[in-house]
Amino acid sequence: MAILKFCIHCGRHYQPPGIRNRCPDCGRKYDRQLSKQKRARRTRSSAAWQKARTAARQRDGNRCTACGSTENLEVHHIKSLAEGGNEFALSNLTTLCRSCHVDRGAGSTRPESRHTRQPVIRETNSVWPLIG
Repeated sequence: MAILKFCIHCGRHYQPPGIRNRCPDCGRKYDRQLSKQKRARRTRSSAAWQKARTAARQRDGNRCTACGSTENLEVHHIKSLAEGGNEFALSNLTTLCRSCHVDRGAGSTRPESRHTRQPVIRETNSVWPLIG
């Protein structure tokens, strides 16, 4: 009798070995996403990215090109890397403030700017009536 494990991602059963407690399909997908994230981290911390980012900010006068703000500036790729945009070309970079960057759908990589999920408030039919 074969031992089956439960995939933590999709819920299917699979025969070991899996990849990181996932079935082979989910494990491969997870590993691809992980390697993309690692590449992105290496790029953001590289000297070439730091130089390109500084050059783009200086070219744009250290101001958001959308609203003119000088606070919380970030550099945005006009054509995304996934669409084949050049990661270090100044013609593909523009300076945006954090709120304009989020408005363009790019978001921010900084934790303080990530949106948190708003709590859902639901009415309940309580057994106990409110005293008031």
